[in-house]
Amino acid sequence: MEKVYNPNWRADLWLRVIAVFKLVKATLLVAGGLAALGLLEPQTAHAMTQWATELAADRHSRILDMLIARLVDVDEKTLRLLSIGSLLYSALFYVEGIGLLYDKPWAEYLTIFTTAGLIPFELYEIHRRITLIRLGVLIANVAIVLYLARRVSRDSGYARQAARAVGKG
Repeated sequence: MEKVYNPNWRADLWLRVIAVFKLVKATLLVAGGLAALGLLEPQTAHAMTQWATELAADRHSRILDMLIARLVDVDEKTLRLLSIGSLLYSALFYVEGIGLLYDKPWAEYLTIFTTAGLIPFELYEIHRRITLIRLGVLIANVAIVLYLARRVSRDSGYARQAARAVGKG
């Protein structure tokens, strides 16, 4: 069997990288959603509170103190909403990631639409408080949107050229 050279191997590679990125985010969201559901169980919440209290004994970590304070202040309704939102959002990321892995044009459009829709919220969060993580997420999402938009417009151009060539033939 002869290997065929694919001139778009780099484009395919970046599409796969984006797909894996979406799948990893989806998996992390599932873990977060399940963790939020787990905190609704009294035994789990008690164990987490004890664990957080023991960690709080190390007063050198301001970030840890902030996380513990937020964890303790979360009510049941918020945990349920956080869990549902995380699980629904993870489903969207799984659909995008799997669609991109299988090189489906609808997945490219869906990813452009959903990712571009988040950029205004990311800009707002950066305006409130700038962090390296927020900047990194914004840059990654802008790069994903620009790359996929260029890819979709390029592929549309190829499809139109092929349709014209078939029509002339």
